[in-house]
Amino acid sequence: KNMTFNVNGSHNNGIYATNAGGTSGGLIDEISGSTFSVTNNNIGLLVGDSSGQAGVDKIENTTFNIGSTDAVNDHNGTAIYLYNSSDTKLGDGVKINGDGNDILITLRNRDHNNKITLGGTSGINSRTLLNATRDNNIGINIQNGSTDQTTTAEIVTDGTKGWNLHFKGKNNTGIKNNLFADTLTIENKLPANS
Repeated sequence: KNMTFNVNGSHNNGIYATNAGGTSGGLIDEISGSTFSVTNNNIGLLVGDSSGQAGVDKIENTTFNIGSTDAVNDHNGTAIYLYNSSDTKLGDGVKINGDGNDILITLRNRDHNNKITLGGTSGINSRTLLNATRDNNIGINIQNGSTDQTTTAEIVTDGTKGWNLHFKGKNNTGIKNNLFADTLTIENKLPANS
């Protein structure tokens, strides 16, 4: 809670959630009130490894600033990289900010299943926000899929108020699926009583 992560240099991670870490089976209970400033080819939060799944039960009131990564050009650097995520849950007050040629969230769709849940309570400033200015940004990049894989990729809501995407500029993409996805679920929905 209440941490600042300046992720500089080359090929570094602010937090690396491994299968061996966390409270049980790679689960981190909470990341809150924190700021990640990510540059170059670095990652703010890396979830999972080849040994097994990991996840984050709650991320809230946390900001990821990745304006200096330019992953669209060099294919490196992102706020959140899902390598083998049981479920990474973004909720109230989570903001991911880019400023051109940035990939905000990367989901690796090869060898392992991955799930991310986006949501928060009502109000534009409470829901998870993928926010970018200028051109050529990607909100969620689903990559490395292959027809010989039977992996599942899930981008879902938490059942409360959905999530927000706010891009200014041109040639921006909310969700991009590269190559092949055997089972792909994407949802952003409100409950029936909203």
